[in-house]
Amino acid sequence: MSHQTGIKANEELLTFFAKCRDGTIRLIKVIIHNEQLCLDNHKKTQNTWDKDFDPFIQPLIEENQPCYILYRLDSKDSLGYEWLFISWSPDIAPIRQKMLYASTKATLKQEFGTSHIKEEIHGTIAADITLNGYIKYKKSAAAPAPLSMREEELQELKRTEVNTDISVDTKQQTLGGVVFPITEPAKQAILDMVRGLYDYLQFRIVFIYSMPGYSCPIKERMLYSSCKNPFTDTVSSLGLEIAKKLEIDSGDELIEKYLYDELHPTNTLHRPQFARPKGPPNRGPKRMTKSNDH
Repeated sequence: MSHQTGIKANEELLTFFAKCRDGTIRLIKVIIHNEQLCLDNHKKTQNTWDKDFDPFIQPLIEENQPCYILYRLDSKDSLGYEWLFISWSPDIAPIRQKMLYASTKATLKQEFGTSHIKEEIHGTIAADITLNGYIKYKKSAAAPAPLSMREEELQELKRTEVNTDISVDTKQQTLGGVVFPITEPAKQAILDMVRGLYDYLQFRIVFIYSMPGYSCPIKERMLYSSCKNPFTDTVSSLGLEIAKKLEIDSGDELIEKYLYDELHPTNTLHRPQFARPKGPPNRGPKRMTKSNDH
């Protein structure tokens, strides 16, 4: 919260802030001392911002003492150089110290000039405020928001089911999906079915795809879903017609009556004639009108 502690920058620090805008200063370390924000250390620019980062910052942090570090980047905006604000609050520091620095942070940013601060990072271990840690932070901040499990599944299904290029001799598709190659005995069996070598060819073949909802692990759902279309395409390319495709959620649905009704749907040949709805009851007799003869 802004100004929660009542601690403000002393005159020395405010004067230094006014003089560090020309690019000669790379780093400013600020601490809280005697109920004031004080200049504790500073470093002049030596190399590029990334080469100065670790050699300048790491020697100045103490493992049990919070502090603030303002680090000048080499990039500029309309106001001048852009700065990185680092809030160092180690896990092993006293709780009172950590709370004091956390509640005074907004005040320091206002005293320095919030518009000059491009980014802000918070460190509790030394690795958080190394150059590598800062780069990881930037990548994490630029990454899209994490997807829910359902969104990840839909994204993966869309990626794997679209734009496949499958033939009898093809064992992969042009874009990411999953195709399991059919073994030679299995391929030969399908061809024999096409040639009529089996008695049950008198029946039409029904392809049934079972996917037991969310009780099945997401990886298996994606795997089987991405294999479905390539497999049926391969079977069709061998000359075997798939007359009907069914998708079920549970094996309990797969009973004889269900299959029979799907293969031989009932057609209603004699439909009842449309019956005109009757009028409302108790309407009473029709009234007759008689003209008056004059």
